[in-house]
Amino acid sequence: MTNETLGDIALAGPDPIAALLEKSSAGDHAALTALKQELPQCEDLLLGIYGDLATRVQEALICAQAGVDLLDTEGLRLRIADLRAELTGPAASPLECVLIERIFCTWLHAYLCDLSLAKHNDEYHHRARLQKLQAEADRRLFRACRALAQVQKSLTRSPRINTDSTRSRPSDQFTRPQLVSKTGSGE
Repeated sequence: MTNETLGDIALAGPDPIAALLEKSSAGDHAALTALKQELPQCEDLLLGIYGDLATRVQEALICAQAGVDLLDTEGLRLRIADLRAELTGPAASPLECVLIERIFCTWLHAYLCDLSLAKHNDEYHHRARLQKLQAEADRRLFRACRALAQVQKSLTRSPRINTDSTRSRPSDQFTRPQLVSKTGSGE
């Protein structure tokens, strides 16, 4: 099994890989070692399926909301894909990508809290608890958006150095470059 893809392995029928996956998931260290030896793509599999916590959180929130409703599930997934396309852009830095994934998780949680509050007109204590969850979800979403805005601002603001030799202070013996902001004023 050196150059087979995961799809080829899945189509091959019952095989030891499925058993190794199950044993590894149950805590068998020997099975994980054997899986790594049998399947060269094991690291990609682990990173893609088990290592992507943002996607796992999003899927957990979607499944908790949608249950067995496939239309609800697919609609939420499509909306997140649209947001990803809007926010990520062609040249997002790795840090921006992490923050954008965080925004997706908090955005989804905040709106699910809104939906839950809108659906429940129960007793006062239950509604008060939902309002508290909603407020905290909104705060987390705001913090994630603010962090992304700060990172984007810091990535676009690169200091320029003015090497114009005519700008010197009278007290200076020599002319030295001055750090100036993008507006052109010296600092």
